[in-house]
Amino acid sequence: MEQMKEQILTHQLQPGEKLPTEYDLCRSFGVSRAVVRQAMTVLSMMGLIEIKQGSGSFVAEPLGRLVSTSVDLNLSVEKDSPRDSIYRLIEMKEILESRASALAAERATPALLKKMERCLETMETLLDDPIAFLKMDYEFHQAVADATNNHFIESFERAILDLMWKVSPALVAPKKELSISLEYHRAIHRAIQSKDPREAAHAALVHLKRIEKREFSLWQERFSELPGE
Repeated sequence: MEQMKEQILTHQLQPGEKLPTEYDLCRSFGVSRAVVRQAMTVLSMMGLIEIKQGSGSFVAEPLGRLVSTSVDLNLSVEKDSPRDSIYRLIEMKEILESRASALAAERATPALLKKMERCLETMETLLDDPIAFLKMDYEFHQAVADATNNHFIESFERAILDLMWKVSPALVAPKKELSISLEYHRAIHRAIQSKDPREAAHAALVHLKRIEKREFSLWQERFSELPGE
């Protein structure tokens, strides 16, 4: 993943260029298909590549890469603790996703509404697989961002999701928590489908407040386990 990331950022791979097949990547890097698929998933979440069903994987256009890389670098030199960085990311998500959900309620196309619905249906089957559930969770939020028909929101959402993947300890949750999360996502979808911007924004905020509460709880547990605490 790091090698491909470097090739993209140094323009050895050009925007729009089709990437080799899974088989060819396995041979080139000497790894299994599972490793290649995991790397491609992370690169997609980072906004560096686009995976198109039936067509293959392509190097993303510069805007998505620029935003993702910029936020990534800013976090790398962040002076705050990881905990503070997470809370700041959640604050940004509250601003971005509440507004994105409201705009999606006004602008979502039937195709994107259907995509959100498919994400929810798949998430319901993945309650015993937190990693796969999380991936589909991201697909849902990206579909909401795409429904705004605003390329800047789409790119920033992709970047924020990637950073949350890297720094948040609360992402991989138990089955009970995933079931609750699924209901929050359904509420967001219902509001968007009903073309109710205010309710969509509210549903997104309630969902994020739940994430913030879980983050706080996990960090409290970590501190209580420190020697002398």
